[in-house]
Amino acid sequence: METGDLSSWLHFLRFSLKPKSGGIDRKLFRKPSTQPVFITADSHHPDSIKSNSIINQFQSFEKICDNEVFYEEACTEFTDILLSNGYEREHVDKLKDKSRSIYSYLKYVFSSDSTSFIDKDDMSAFMKKRHLKVSHCKGDGFCLLYAVSTNTGLSVQNMIPLIEAEINKNIDHYIEFLGCSATEIHVQSTNYFLHKKYNQPIVDIMSNIISSCLGRTVYIFQSLHNKVSITSIPCKISNLKPILLRRVNNNHYDALTSKSKWRTNNFKKDFKQCSILKLPYINEQHYKEIKSILHNYNFNILPIFTSGTKLQDILTRSSFSPMTCNLKNCSLNNNLCLKKNVVYQLNCLHCKEIYIGETKRYLHIRIKEHVRSISQQDSKSAFSEHYISKHPNFNFSNNNYFSVSVLEAAKDNADRLIKESMLIDKYNPKINREKGWQLLKL
Repeated sequence: METGDLSSWLHFLRFSLKPKSGGIDRKLFRKPSTQPVFITADSHHPDSIKSNSIINQFQSFEKICDNEVFYEEACTEFTDILLSNGYEREHVDKLKDKSRSIYSYLKYVFSSDSTSFIDKDDMSAFMKKRHLKVSHCKGDGFCLLYAVSTNTGLSVQNMIPLIEAEINKNIDHYIEFLGCSATEIHVQSTNYFLHKKYNQPIVDIMSNIISSCLGRTVYIFQSLHNKVSITSIPCKISNLKPILLRRVNNNHYDALTSKSKWRTNNFKKDFKQCSILKLPYINEQHYKEIKSILHNYNFNILPIFTSGTKLQDILTRSSFSPMTCNLKNCSLNNNLCLKKNVVYQLNCLHCKEIYIGETKRYLHIRIKEHVRSISQQDSKSAFSEHYISKHPNFNFSNNNYFSVSVLEAAKDNADRLIKESMLIDKYNPKINREKGWQLLKL
């Protein structure tokens, strides 16, 4: 913590704090001695690593700064650092836009007025930049509630009692606003919130009712003269995610939802259907060219790029005092039990057949599972099925009916699975049901 600043800011970690009326101002603090150093643009790190590091920095500024002015100051300073490290401004600006979710963006748009205009973008450009997608709702009557349902996950039928309760709670206010009697206001399952006298849906006040009864801020987007108009109906009593609606016309609304930034990881599904090619990672250009060739020629090959030995690997694997096993009733009477992220071999002492497996956990945990499946005669386990079928009369009360050895240590999940597949292909263990990954033989 640093004090003594004449501007009355209190510096703590990455924060600069200053009391104000009704709260505390927050902005980013960077020590004067901090050097403007970042991963250089010509670094051999993968592009995804460099881009995500920049995005994470911009996202941290949103959490630190409590208003748009301080956020832009932090972004400007960080952008200058990136430019000095070889990045292009256009690329940095794209990453800044990508980092900003619609929810964090909207809280800075409004000051005192409930309506704001986005001058630079039309509706389609705005939705693309803010990663929004539209869910169309059919019909002019019930579409508003369906749009809210898409945003919140609440069913329309469950929302109707909440709306009725909100109307009854503030009936005098709504009667005065609509200029009708209490008997002329009701909610039906066929057409929401009708005015009995005119039999028309009243949408001008419906969003206010939804905001009050659900306790969420409602943002309504509308395209006006090639500009995006955003109307805010704030609800200060709740921190729930806001409801985003797009108003098409007076009676029709669609739901706006934020696109997922992360694609579903189909890694585990892909490797079962294709061959694996393990290659050393050299640089990003080399990586993209190989991926492009495999994609363009429709090769059924999944490339795995691995790094060489790093200083971290050497230092983290060294140990001044080797770990010793202090576990009671340890299934392994040696220090192998404390190994993890390994490929191991089980040797049946009765018939000398072997089983090869892998685990990312401590080895003693995986071995206990094998022992339990054998004692329970669980045929789902390949190693247990071997004893059930080959040695049905074997005395399992004696724990010394198989031995354990570690074949390979791995750095990560892919490295471990590849090594397991290579060892299975080399030793061809009869107990194994699956052969692991289908390796490409060159």
